[in-house]
Amino acid sequence: MVLPNSKLVFRYLLEYGLNPDGSSNAEVGTKRDTVSPEGESPFETCLKQIRKI
Repeated sequence: MVLPNSKLVFRYLLEYGLNPDGSSNAEVGTKRDTVSPEGESPFETCLKQIRKI
C-alpha cells in the first residue's frame, strides 16, 4: 500500500491475528497451552495430554 501524500510504501498481513492477551501473533507467535514440566520431554507431555481426552 502507498500513502498518497508521503508516498510511503508499507505492507501488512491480511491474516494479522491477536493472541488472547492482545499481543500480536505475527510478532510473538502463538503461546502454547501446555508447558512440559522440568525433566519431561515434550513428546511425553503430549502423550499425557492425549490420554486425558
